[in-house]
Amino acid sequence: MLSTGIYRIKSLGFAFLFIVVMQSCSLFSHKTEDNDIVFKVGDKALTRDDINTILERGHIPADTMQYLHHYLRNWAIQQLLLQNAEDNIRNAEQIDSLVSDFRKSLLISMYEENLLKERLSGEITQEQLRSYYDKNPSFFVLGQNLIRGVFLKVPVDAPNVNKLKDWMKKLSSDDIEKIEKYSILNAQIYDYFLDKWVDLSDLLRAMPLTGKSSQETLLKEDKLIEGTDDRFLYLLRVKEYKLKGEQEPFEVARPRIEEILLNERKNQFISDFRNEMYEWALESGKIVYHLK
Repeated sequence: MLSTGIYRIKSLGFAFLFIVVMQSCSLFSHKTEDNDIVFKVGDKALTRDDINTILERGHIPADTMQYLHHYLRNWAIQQLLLQNAEDNIRNAEQIDSLVSDFRKSLLISMYEENLLKERLSGEITQEQLRSYYDKNPSFFVLGQNLIRGVFLKVPVDAPNVNKLKDWMKKLSSDDIEKIEKYSILNAQIYDYFLDKWVDLSDLLRAMPLTGKSSQETLLKEDKLIEGTDDRFLYLLRVKEYKLKGEQEPFEVARPRIEEILLNERKNQFISDFRNEMYEWALESGKIVYHLK
């Protein structure tokens, strides 16, 4: 257990040290010697230059005194914990080895990331994306029902509802224009998604449907799905759908395919680079074998 007599920072002493810090830093006009120690815990110290650097980092709150007090307290606690850990942890060599390994991995990772940025094109062609999609249909199986269409929510007493339903069923270019004009005056929600795929479940959650028909039944039997409550009429026109278990539309799968192909390209580039570097080192004599 820690000895409180050795490790505790008494509030009076800390307050005094804090005043010394404030008098030593550049908030005041007088100068002190460079690297003058103004705060110390054991054999670790903060200098006047250290304090100035802390204040120059930006994002300092208006109450600089309080900020410094908080920073110095945390720094002191960290140093006390570190000193106590160094005195009590017996496998310091293992820790040093882990730190060394981590540093090596970090340096290599940063170097290879820089190589990728400099030498590897991140562009994946449409042909490459489509080819991967066509060759791997089992990778892209839908887990939900997707639709393209139009969704409307209008008051139950909205005018010309029958005409609106007729436009929704036909859904020609002229009908869409009529629906949009109608929606400006009457609709509380107008959602046009003929150009993208959306999850049917998300839309059905917004509709008070009667009956217990499955989503598959609704899609196969009704191109115009209706729901009502005391205040609103809900109309969902399904123009196109894909059922759960079918192959995912290419447009939906495209971002994932792009990520997959880019990662494959990165891995291949790194593998090739490492092999070429090794072969060059062998040929140039940088690597020397003494095995018999």
